[in-house]
Amino acid sequence: MIGGLLVLSYAVFAVLDASVATAVIAGLALIGAIWTIRQADASSRRALTAAYSARWDHPELLEARVVTSDFLRLDGTEEDARWEEWNKELLGAAKSIQVMAILNFWEEVASAFNEGLLDDAWFRSNLAWTLEDNWARAAWFIRRYRREDKNASFYSEWQIAVEAVEDDLAEQSAQGRRRAIEALTRSEDLLYVDQAT
Repeated sequence: MIGGLLVLSYAVFAVLDASVATAVIAGLALIGAIWTIRQADASSRRALTAAYSARWDHPELLEARVVTSDFLRLDGTEEDARWEEWNKELLGAAKSIQVMAILNFWEEVASAFNEGLLDDAWFRSNLAWTLEDNWARAAWFIRRYRREDKNASFYSEWQIAVEAVEDDLAEQSAQGRRRAIEALTRSEDLLYVDQAT
């Protein structure tokens, strides 16, 4: 009887050990799969961020960027005149398409960021600055378009992305100023330091 119990307990223990070992192996396999998926996901986020950065810097986009910048630039109180230029198609079809292409590009980038499809650190230290700068230029046009078209969602992804990164950009800017001032106090050679802060 005791021998039978020993064999039974050994068998139960062996099965239990096998179950535990199987569970441990399955757990390690799951952790490995999650790590692999995250690595692949991180790689795809970096690749998409690089693609957007490359598209923005592509020479063929330069003319559209210049046209858009010129159109969106407001010196004094030109908003009404610029809107009339847009509304009455005085800008011309080709230039209007270029302006919308640039605005749509940033809405697409913002949407990808909002969906978590971009490399967050790279985006916040690089593309976010350009996204925010272009938003600042286009804000009057977007507000006017929303009002005239009664469409509050016009470029809403872009606005959401700018609001998500504005505190981070302000902190990066403040850190840059602090480093520049510290370097100046150590008498390091700087080409430009904003000492107004």
